[in-house]
Formats: sequence, C-alpha cells, structure tokens
Amino acid sequence: TAEVLDAALQSANRLRNFALAAEQYINALNHSPQQAEIPYDLRELLQTIIEEQKVRVSRTDKVFASHIRCSECILSIPHHNVEQILSIVFDNAFKFSETKVECIFTTLGDKVCISISNDGIGFNPEFSSKIFEPFFITDILHHSHGSGVNLATVKVMVEHYNGAIIALSNGENAGATIMIGFPINGTNKLNEKEIGSYLCPTTNEVIFTVD
Repeated sequence: TAEVLDAALQSANRLRNFALAAEQYINALNHSPQQAEIPYDLRELLQTIIEEQKVRVSRTDKVFASHIRCSECILSIPHHNVEQILSIVFDNAFKFSETKVECIFTTLGDKVCISISNDGIGFNPEFSSKIFEPFFITDILHHSHGSGVNLATVKVMVEHYNGAIIALSNGENAGATIMIGFPINGTNKLNEKEIGSYLCPTTNEVIFTVD
C-alpha cells in the first residue's frame, strides 16, 4: 500500500542520513587540525552564514534572529571547518525548534562565543554532558529527526581547534542552547567551565564567566 511504501522510503532516508552522519563523525575523528592560509575576520564569515539561514527560514513559518556583538575577530581556523560546525548546529536547532531560532556571536578578550538557541523540545539538564556522546538520543519519540551523531561530530571538530562546547536546557519543551567557544589566538585551549555563561537580562547579551 501507499502507507507501507511511504514508511519504507522514510526508513531508507533515515538509514542514508545516519550513514552520512556516521561517515562525517569518523572523518572528524581522523581530521588533522590545520591553519587557514590567510587569517580572516570571523564577522564577515558570520554575516554570510546568517544570510544563508535567513534564506532558509524564509521558506518556513519560523522566526530567525541574529546578533553579532563582536569586535574584530581574526581567526586562523579554516573557514570551511567553522562553516561545517555551524551548519550542523543550525540544522539541529531548526530541526527541533517550534517557532524560533536565535544566534548570538560575541567576543570577550581573547575568546569568541557562538550561541545558538531554539524554543523546541529541550532536554533534561541531567543530559547536558551526554548530549555530545555518539548515538545518544534524549527523546526516543524524536529519534527519527536525528542521527545521534551530528553533535558528537561538532564536539570533536571544536576540540580539534582548542575550543569547547556546552549544551544548556531548562528541561523538556523549554528549548535548548548550544554554546561554542574558540580562543581567538588559537593556542590557549578552552574548557567547558570557561564558556559557562549567563544571559544578561537587560541586554540579552551572552557574557563569559571564567572560574
């Protein structure tokens, strides 16, 4: 019947997507960090990525908000690696959002922070440290929406370039935030505590707190 055929096609697509995600994860594990041939201003790359996301959202009924609060931010991480990292996180944010995705880019001293949030299904805060483990799925009801590998790939790639990444949520149906931090000079390795942050209630700006 048509229903059976449709279910089979959906299963085949999920299997294909999982295989591609698994291949991407393996490639990330085997990746050797490189330096950009010509260092670049991250703000220019972010503007390009934001415009791409705006086009994406224009085809849906969702809302996309972006805020760049960066001073000049010269990075030596190859721009295609930054694009890949952000592409995966944006895909994840939109996939599990209800109506809105918001991104904030900010710098403080020798660090740059990229925060991508949504108003979607969220997750139990107890899973914050597990969210980046390969094949970990917080909600079996939504397992068909993801591979359980993509965020693991992002974590591997971020750490290749001395960055750190954390996931935050106030619970189920409370949305989620992925925060990524990179050292601007590329040499001082960050850890998760260094990108612990809070939202300033007056400016809604991401502020770093460092232990």
